[in-house]
Amino acid sequence: MNASSDSMRTCDRGYFRQRAEAEIEAAYEARHPEAARAHYLLAAYYLDLTHNPASQPSTGFASATQ
Repeated sequence: MNASSDSMRTCDRGYFRQRAEAEIEAAYEARHPEAARAHYLLAAYYLDLTHNPASQPSTGFASATQ
């Protein structure tokens, strides 16, 4: 792993942390319980990526958001 990939990983972690915080806020503001649940599930996914970047899939949700 080189310095460039380390920097990118740090950048990704910051992004995932921000997304998790946004999802938690959206869950708090949701009017419907199922919407709140969906936001909390997304927040959990982003927090997992924040603390375990190796769990990031090579295709699928994370790559579709970029």
